[in-house]
Amino acid sequence: MSLVPLRQYQALMKDFHAPWCIGGGWACDVWAGRESRYHADVDIVIWRQDQTAFRSCFADWQWQTFVNGVPRPWLAQARLELPVHNAHGQNGRQTMEVLMIEREGDVWWYRRNPQVRMPASEAMLMTSSGLPVLNPAIALLFKSKRIQEKDRHDFETVLPAMRLQDRRWLKQALLAADPDHEWIDRL
Repeated sequence: MSLVPLRQYQALMKDFHAPWCIGGGWACDVWAGRESRYHADVDIVIWRQDQTAFRSCFADWQWQTFVNGVPRPWLAQARLELPVHNAHGQNGRQTMEVLMIEREGDVWWYRRNPQVRMPASEAMLMTSSGLPVLNPAIALLFKSKRIQEKDRHDFETVLPAMRLQDRRWLKQALLAADPDHEWIDRL
């Protein structure tokens, strides 16, 4: 597995001194230990509470968010609140998407159903490659909303590598968020 693209983002994040991780399909592939498909981008995940530090760390970048599909600049002092949960940045030829996840004390909570929770210490996991990733159970939960072929592929790729506790957690989360979801019986 070529980690070169991810190592470039890891280098970009070196001056950000708060927790962060890689999300989306890359999180699933890194956890599974293999690059199983093409990835159009790399999602960087941070806690919403750390957005000011993140924005300061990347102050020379141009940032925008999307509200109802309409692009809006993310100004240096602006605080992004729900429903806004991501921003796209560019600095020359470099691009980055940052996704903000929710935390209340020691607990991560799912923005689409706040009753779905996980200890914050389990939300971002370190892999044997030295790359932090979003817990694959959370990554799959986000992907479960509007399933595309790549999301099914990510589910099939990471499922055998998931920890039993995360498979159980994902099943319970899906039962709460979407009790008829096609993945429940596989977990």
